[in-house]
Amino acid sequence: MRLALVLVSVLASAVVSGASLVAAEVKPAPVIKPPVVKTTDTKPEATPAAGPSTPGASEWEPVRQALANDEPTAQTQLLALIKRYPTWADGTKALAKNLLDQGKTAEALTAAKRASQLAPNDDQALRIQVRALADLGRKAEVYALVDTTATKDPAGWIRYDAGLAAVGFNDA
Repeated sequence: MRLALVLVSVLASAVVSGASLVAAEVKPAPVIKPPVVKTTDTKPEATPAAGPSTPGASEWEPVRQALANDEPTAQTQLLALIKRYPTWADGTKALAKNLLDQGKTAEALTAAKRASQLAPNDDQALRIQVRALADLGRKAEVYALVDTTATKDPAGWIRYDAGLAAVGFNDA
């Protein structure tokens, strides 16, 4: 509405002053091109293509079966997969669990910490850490871990494992 009033006012002034109402030729604005930047003749170093970060089912399934069946070569197979896929959190967590089951507690703790670094919200890796720390008698670290992971434990399993550790520490 306001625009219409302005147009009527402009037209009325033009008629009163005798100005021509013929539109003037409007030229398009010039196109501004970006400046050309010359590059050097040297080619940048090629970065290797990133491969998958986890093994496919055909690689993982035989290793998973070997772990489930407690085959003697299972851990070696798993370590080979982890070497090939170093950011594979589930594989590192499987290694931690396998080591803990074998009684290799310190090694299990190291693997569980690595799995937690790779997948910070993985409550299973944290549970393995709690169990390993408890087995090593490091109760202050168990309780500190539980305190810092409360938001990562909606089901309460980390606290459950800590509770079992507390019973073992005679702190219950």
